[in-house]
Amino acid sequence: MDPVIATLSPHEYAEAERLIRVACPERIESISRRPETQKLADEDNQYSIFLVARQSNRIAGYGAAWPQRKGRFRIALIVAEDHQRRGLGSLLLDRLVDELQEQGATLVQARASDARTETLAFLHKRGFVETNRMIDLALVVKEANLASIHASTERLASPGIVITTLACEQERNPDYRGRLRALVIASPYDCPDPYVTTSRPSSEAETVARMGVWSTPIPEAFFIARQGDRWMGYSFLEARDGRVSVGETAVHIDWRRRGIAVALKLRTLQYARSRALVELTTRTASPGMAALNIKLGFRRGNAEVRMVKSLE
Repeated sequence: MDPVIATLSPHEYAEAERLIRVACPERIESISRRPETQKLADEDNQYSIFLVARQSNRIAGYGAAWPQRKGRFRIALIVAEDHQRRGLGSLLLDRLVDELQEQGATLVQARASDARTETLAFLHKRGFVETNRMIDLALVVKEANLASIHASTERLASPGIVITTLACEQERNPDYRGRLRALVIASPYDCPDPYVTTSRPSSEAETVARMGVWSTPIPEAFFIARQGDRWMGYSFLEARDGRVSVGETAVHIDWRRRGIAVALKLRTLQYARSRALVELTTRTASPGMAALNIKLGFRRGNAEVRMVKSLE
């Protein structure tokens, strides 16, 4: 019997969720995007799409697409293990692309763990190009490599750079928010845009938007490098989901490659150890930051590969 591709219906939600949890649990966010909002357009007149592939009287495949920004969509494709390599993924992808082109979509992004080599090969064969990899990293705090903390602090002290905390700056500097915002703007990421295959500088709006995804930075664990009143870099820990995790590390574009990032990261790890924290986790798409974290004792986990396909 040929598979039937159709729009996901409310009575199929539970069955589709079971498929996702078994076949691809890391794409569980697809469930939270189910169509209470299907066909409800966003400000750019774009809407989400949810499809299922039925074969042998059960859901054997699932496809979804949801808007990211104008003309750009994320997609998810999931096929039951016993129905893979039978063309279901291609059928779902073709249907998604057809419907997205009707909306004027220009670019779609798919994501897959680097451990899913067949999925990555499938996407590559169908014209998807890798843009970046978001790497998971974890550190057992007692194993952190803090041996160089004294040397790094001395190195910064020679040109008059000191490391302070946001808690201290909140007391001494009424304009600490403005200084922090200016520092973030002057410290663009070195990781590639997940939707762009060629490097480009971040816009000011994109850079400031990074602050919007910070969870709850801990002022006493928010370390700032400054020389007089000049702020040069920061690194912090934050409270997220009831745990302390690694926040962002960034250095002013004019002050890079001087050991500032290393010194700041070391201070966050020293803080974590002083509070008897057991483990810290982080994710990064920056090759440089991943290398720095590994140097300090973080262990690399899986990576999420981001790939895009042009529909123009």
